[in-house]
Amino acid sequence: MLALLMEAEREIAAVRAEDTYPFYELLHHVAARIAHTEAFYICLYSAADETLFFSYNFDNGIYDHPETIPAGQRSDFLGHKESAALRAGHDEQGYSTR
Repeated sequence: MLALLMEAEREIAAVRAEDTYPFYELLHHVAARIAHTEAFYICLYSAADETLFFSYNFDNGIYDHPETIPAGQRSDFLGHKESAALRAGHDEQGYSTR
């Protein structure tokens, strides 16, 4: 496991900072080598406009387009160091709110 993590560190360090999508894709592939990943999301929180930007969305073999949603009621999980998967128009259980 240590060798795998050291290899992942070298791969991640080799990606240029301006290449965000290749970087996100590499993070996904590294995570998949460490653990089973049916879903992998990268979400960035903007405190300035209180939004969540889902910049990388992969679920069950499908890549989805990036999207931004208001943090609003979703901010209850921010800062708690827990994983969460939320989609615009869906509640915390995954049911449509539209």
